[in-house]
Amino acid sequence: MNPSENELLGIKFTTEFICNEVQKIGFSCKGCADCCRDNGNIEETIFVGPEEIRDIASFTKLEWDEIVTPFPEIIKIPEGGSVTFGWSLKRKDGACLFLVENRCSIYEVRPRICATYPFMIDEDHLVIFPCNGLTYPIERNDALEISERLMDRFYKENKEDKKMQEYYLLKPVYSEKLCVIDSEGIKERELWLN
Repeated sequence: MNPSENELLGIKFTTEFICNEVQKIGFSCKGCADCCRDNGNIEETIFVGPEEIRDIASFTKLEWDEIVTPFPEIIKIPEGGSVTFGWSLKRKDGACLFLVENRCSIYEVRPRICATYPFMIDEDHLVIFPCNGLTYPIERNDALEISERLMDRFYKENKEDKKMQEYYLLKPVYSEKLCVIDSEGIKERELWLN
C-alpha cells in the first residue's frame, strides 16, 4: 500500500476535515478589502510563486518586475551579496497594487494566499487570521471549495519550498547583486525593494 500525499507531508487531516472545521468556524467574505490593506490585522507581504506571477502577468499584461518585488527578508551572505527566498506582490499607498476601487482587479487569477484568506494550513493545523467575515454561516459547498483550495495551496507551497531549498543547497550564491531563490532557480536582481 502506497502512502497518501497527506501521509508523506505529515498532514493529519483531510479536505473533509478542513471543510467541517471551516463550516464550524463560519465565514462569509464581506467585501471590506481589509485583507488587501496594511491595517495591522495581517502581514503586509503577500508571498507569490512564479506560476502565480506568470498568471497575473498574462492577465494584466504587466511585466514581472511591475508585479512583484523580492521578498523583503534579505540574508547577507558572508562571501558577499545577499539572498532572499521568493517574491511578494508590490504595494501602493499601503495596499495591494491590484486593489482598485476597493475591489481586486485580478480576482480571476488572485494568488492562492488571497483565495484562501483568512485560512491557512500550517504543518498539521488550521490557522485562522482575523477577518470581518468570520463566524458567519457558510454553506457546505462553499466550505468544501475553501478546503480544496487550502489543500491545493498547501501542496503547491510545499513543493515550491522544497525546490527553493534544493536550489539553495545545490548552487552556492556568489553575486554582488541580490539573488532571489524561487522554485525555478536563482535570479539576480538589483537591490530594490519598492
